[in-house]
Amino acid sequence: MPMTPDQIRHEALSLKPRDLSALIQCLLDSFESDAAETIGREWIEAAQRRLQEITSGDVTGIPADEVFARVRNRNVQT
Repeated sequence: MPMTPDQIRHEALSLKPRDLSALIQCLLDSFESDAAETIGREWIEAAQRRLQEITSGDVTGIPADEVFARVRNRNVQT
């Protein structure tokens, strides 16, 4: 029978500090890897969607120099 989250927590907290640190690092690495994969996939989907909007003519791009000028002007005003 699998351990419950409370049992896992109890066992983890009974580890020696070095072992607990290694477990924490392993869990964080696992989480970051999963999160990075999800975020990467979402960025790709967003980029593909934006490309489709631009190529279909639904959205008109703004030249980079205009965008940067707007940002510079906004920073001067605040």
